[in-house]
Amino acid sequence: MDLRQLRYFLAVVDEQGFRAASRALHVSQPPLTRAVHELEEELGVALLARGHEGAEPTPAGKRLVRHARKILTALEQARVDVSAMGRPRDTLRVGHVLPEYLSHPRAARVLASLRRRVTLEVTPVLPRKVGRAIRSGALDLALVFLPFEHDEGPLIALPVLTDELVAAVPAGHALAQETRVSLADLAAERLVLFPRRAMPERHDEILGHFARGRLKPQIETVGPSLREALSQVAAGRGISLVPRRASEAHADLAVALRPVRQLSAAWTLAAVVRPDPPQQVLAVIRALRRTDPRAALELRA
Repeated sequence: MDLRQLRYFLAVVDEQGFRAASRALHVSQPPLTRAVHELEEELGVALLARGHEGAEPTPAGKRLVRHARKILTALEQARVDVSAMGRPRDTLRVGHVLPEYLSHPRAARVLASLRRRVTLEVTPVLPRKVGRAIRSGALDLALVFLPFEHDEGPLIALPVLTDELVAAVPAGHALAQETRVSLADLAAERLVLFPRRAMPERHDEILGHFARGRLKPQIETVGPSLREALSQVAAGRGISLVPRRASEAHADLAVALRPVRQLSAAWTLAAVVRPDPPQQVLAVIRALRRTDPRAALELRA
């Protein structure tokens, strides 16, 4: 087992097929097929289930994905830490309301590439503090949900992707057997929700969906991270309304995501930057947009 094999294997998983992976890596298909076959031979298990729709990891493949990502991340961090000692580096500071969007494989590859040239600092940020942080230079880029309100100042918000709001229910719950659920179904359960101070507009929007149906769920407030909310759902302590794409980053949790009847709601993630952002910032924005082909490309001030 070598690093090239692991990189090729992850590319096939991330791109959901050999052909798409070969395009992403700019290599022909046979080396990818050979690398995965060699891994399967060495480990004695099938890592990918191949079909007309592409390829997806088997249970053994999913386990190798977790190990491979840790190995490659550790290797990249070691390279960055050691090489940084030899020369001064620029710093790119990225703030986010949810880190899950940056963990998408395509975005993660761009960030890994940037780390070879700059010191990349990724930190959580409260939406109300974004404007001041960008203007002062404390952040070069902040990923927040629209609408984004800020004080007077030269800032722009570039939409990068949209994320559908769906119900998160415990995998063993009766609602997990349904293809769609209703707000009334959800209101009968305890609603697991992040504190309002974390994302006031999103918090109010979620409660507003229930209020318009004259529903008043019992609220269980948890920490501001999405994983913490989904962990509480997985433990059977309630249900939640969450952005689908971000929540899919936590596929290891026993949670089922279901569309909600008569609820057509999507959150738009935007990149808040100063005018004329540097190329490193634009590279991050382009990578995020490529994770969502439906993302709007227009500029919003």
